[in-house]
Amino acid sequence: DLGYVGIRSYARRKLVHPTLLDDDELASLPERTLFLIGKNEKLYDPHEALARLEEHAPHIRREVIEDGGHDLTSARPEYVCALIMEFASGIAPVP
Repeated sequence: DLGYVGIRSYARRKLVHPTLLDDDELASLPERTLFLIGKNEKLYDPHEALARLEEHAPHIRREVIEDGGHDLTSARPEYVCALIMEFASGIAPVP
């Protein structure tokens, strides 16, 4: 089985567990912040995440990817890329 061979062929890596930003950290996010979340996200409830952002960081841009979960760039690569490119096009280069 190729899956077994793959698992046996590579050293295990320690996973990095995501941390939640506290309310003050959310409020201090720069205005030019893009938050993308999949409608089918399983690690966090997307509705709760968006509600928290609305409460503590209403100044940032939020986008829900309809057909996405935690795999946004795999599920909707062209759409996600277009959102990022459109967002980034409005950012002045750092001097």
